[in-house]
Amino acid sequence: MRKLFWQYSTLVIALGLCLKAGAQEPWTWEKVRQQFESNNPTLRAGSLNVDEARANEITANLRPNPQLGVVLDQFPVFNPSLLSPNNAQWTPTVTQLIERQGKRHLRYQSAQLATRLAQSDNEDLQRNLLFNLRDAFIRLLAADSILQLANDNLTYYDKVIGVNRERYKAGDIAKIDLQRVELQRAQFESDYQNAQINQRQSKLDLLALMNVKTTNDRTSVDQFNVAGNFDFLDVVPDLAEVRQAALDTRRAELDAIEAELVPWSGREPLAGTVARLGCYRGIAELHSLALAAEVVDWHRFPSARAFMGFTGLVPGEYSSGDKTRRGPVTKAGSEPVRTALVEAAWAYRFKPAIGVTLRRRQRDAEPGTLARSWKAQRHLHAKYKAMTARGKPQAVAVTGVARELAGFVWAEMTS
Repeated sequence: MRKLFWQYSTLVIALGLCLKAGAQEPWTWEKVRQQFESNNPTLRAGSLNVDEARANEITANLRPNPQLGVVLDQFPVFNPSLLSPNNAQWTPTVTQLIERQGKRHLRYQSAQLATRLAQSDNEDLQRNLLFNLRDAFIRLLAADSILQLANDNLTYYDKVIGVNRERYKAGDIAKIDLQRVELQRAQFESDYQNAQINQRQSKLDLLALMNVKTTNDRTSVDQFNVAGNFDFLDVVPDLAEVRQAALDTRRAELDAIEAELVPWSGREPLAGTVARLGCYRGIAELHSLALAAEVVDWHRFPSARAFMGFTGLVPGEYSSGDKTRRGPVTKAGSEPVRTALVEAAWAYRFKPAIGVTLRRRQRDAEPGTLARSWKAQRHLHAKYKAMTARGKPQAVAVTGVARELAGFVWAEMTS
């Protein structure tokens, strides 16, 4: 008897060790994340793009090397003594590319902005992929919980069936009532099987995101499992950080575009127009460039009122019989022109003054342009103060200032 007991104990212990060796420990979120970050090819590609942008940033700041060349001319093709001065003429050349107007510095700045943009794109990619990974991890946790709940329901219902069988034996219920109760077990079995399928699919989805290869049999998938809770607040960034990251990304994109547009302000046929419009307060290089590129020929507008109508800053009119009612601005015409004028009009909220930036833009300008610019400052500031004093909202007052600023720039370009 004692020998049989020890044999049985040994068998139980060996079986337990085999089960323990075959089962895998549940994967925590940190382990899943580390596996994902080390194996995901999309993340590695994003990192390589950042490295490539940094390499381009280094090469963009290099000066061009001189090039040495030799031209061999006037020699017989079938004469073996090509190096003889009687048969050939050697002409050495040395070329050196000289970059002017800060082209190398602008190229380096553009490369820096491209690096910032690549870093922002890589950060966005990481956030999106980690969100998908967290979603798959949560879905697997939920699938485990649903499977456990389905198993508990099935176990509990088996007990309910056992109780009803005892009642049937005691004569408390009819046979058809017992069969109805037993038939309802099929629904619990179906829920349990669906939960198993859902859990396996969730495992496959998470393993695919982790780039973990599975064997053809079910063993590797069945042994894989995760452990954790549904609280991921420690890895979710703060809303202010997300908003700031989005603004930084857009700022990097805008800086890259502006770096490409700014050189055009000094090129013909836009340079003269940009220089004259830049003498007005609030009209920076990009605003001047937008106005010059959109309007092109200022003389096609016979009057300032016609140009105001082109900008869409004039109020709409709703007439019926003898009644005339003015409505909001029409917003018809060129949207870039209207946007540039409205953005520039906000500068006239302040008292007339010539700051450092405006003084730099007004350098080498004609006296007539400077006089019209100063007149525009005094008139438009007075109009803004008058409209706000009458109770007009700030945005409405700025729109009115932008409308009259359109008249000033038309007068400047047609004078």
